Amino acid sequence: MKSLCFSRWRRPRATKLDGRSAGRHSRSSCILLATSHQPLHAADRENDQGGNKVFISFAGKRTDGSSFKLTSEKLHAVWDSDLIAAQAYNWGDLAQQIEASEAAALSATPFNATEVAGWANDSHKIAEGAYADLPSGTPLANSPTTAVPLPQSYFDKYEPVVRSQLALGGVRLADVLNFALGGAP
Repeated sequence: MKSLCFSRWRRPRATKLDGRSAGRHSRSSCILLATSHQPLHAADRENDQGGNKVFISFAGKRTDGSSFKLTSEKLHAVWDSDLIAAQAYNWGDLAQQIEASEAAALSATPFNATEVAGWANDSHKIAEGAYADLPSGTPLANSPTTAVPLPQSYFDKYEPVVRSQLALGGVRLADVLNFALGGAP
C-alpha cells in the first residue's frame, strides 16, 4: 500500500505570517491538517483512490444502541462521515464530547513544522489496519450492487480511532494557527 500525496507536500516554512498572508495560508493549513488526519486520505490500496472504488454495506447499531444502516457506500465515505454518524445523530454534540474528553486529554505542544509528515504517516498506518480489517475477499474495486458487508466489529474498532483522529486534528490545527498568527500555544 502506498502513501498518497502527503509525502510530496512541501514542508511548511516555520515563519510567522503577516496579517495579509495569514488568511491565505491558514485556509491551506486547515485543509491539509484535516485531510492528513483522515486515514484513507493517506493511503491507496492498489489504486482504489483511498477507498473510493470499494463499496460497502452495513447494518448494525450505533453506540447508543439505535439501528444504523448503510446500503451502498464508498469505504472512503465511511471514514469521512459514517463512522462519525454511527456514533451520534448530532455532530455538534459529538464535537463537544470529543473536545471535553479526547481533546482535553491531549497535551498542547508548540507547533513544530517537521512533525507534519509524521502526522500523515501515522494516518497511513491506521489506514493499513483499516484495509487489513476489511472482510476477507474484499475486492480492490466493486460496484454499488456488489457492496461488501462490513461487520459490527469493524465499526466498533474504528469509532474510537475516528474520535482520536478528530481530537488530534483539532488540537494540532489550533497549535498551527496559534503559531502562524503569533498566539499563545
